[in-house]
Amino acid sequence: MTKYTRRPEEPGKDYSAGMSDEQIEATTERVSQRLRNLHRGGYSLSGEEEHSPKVSVTLPRDVRDKVAARAAAEGVSVSKYLRRIITEHAA
Repeated sequence: MTKYTRRPEEPGKDYSAGMSDEQIEATTERVSQRLRNLHRGGYSLSGEEEHSPKVSVTLPRDVRDKVAARAAAEGVSVSKYLRRIITEHAA
């Protein structure tokens, strides 16, 4: 998995220097498309324009710690790890 780091922005710096008008337009459109697909809390797992249902689970601390460690070992969040486990089990 590739990790991206954000470089510090320099006020007043023109990051489009050296780009053609077409490259700037294409980049602007690509970023705009990504922003349109962002929703509070992430993208919908249920389909477009629909909120995904949420489930809350209470676990003993030692179980929660083991789940967190396994998720970290796979490089994913606890939520994504549990979602995958539950989805595979329900299939």
